[in-house]
Amino acid sequence: ILMANGAREFRNLLRATGDVATTWRDLDANGDGRLHFAELAVACRKLKFAGNIKKLWEQLTAGGTKELTLLAVDPSWRAVHDAVESEVAQRKADKDACHQKMQLTSYDLACQAEPVKPQIVTPGFKPSYVP
Repeated sequence: ILMANGAREFRNLLRATGDVATTWRDLDANGDGRLHFAELAVACRKLKFAGNIKKLWEQLTAGGTKELTLLAVDPSWRAVHDAVESEVAQRKADKDACHQKMQLTSYDLACQAEPVKPQIVTPGFKPSYVP
């Protein structure tokens, strides 16, 4: 695969960390398994990338996508990419299950609560104060 210098440098900096998957997770601020432009800019600073970040983004997202995956950085990182994607999917499933449980719990609590008696308010009526 022929890569532009900026993309090659970024890939090499990522690889030089020793653990691409862990580094990618650390750089992925919102935890979706992908880097968006703002995340890439922060990642470049953390990795001490010396090139033009906008050009790097254009090189790595040549298809016009709005997010960057590990496969776009290096297609040979399929196993690492799949592991990260699997973790993201599991976190999402756990989060959805938690939200579902919270909704059911809230519903159950609401159903067990004492019914609230409606108060009838007559327009213009002002109760007098009685000590």
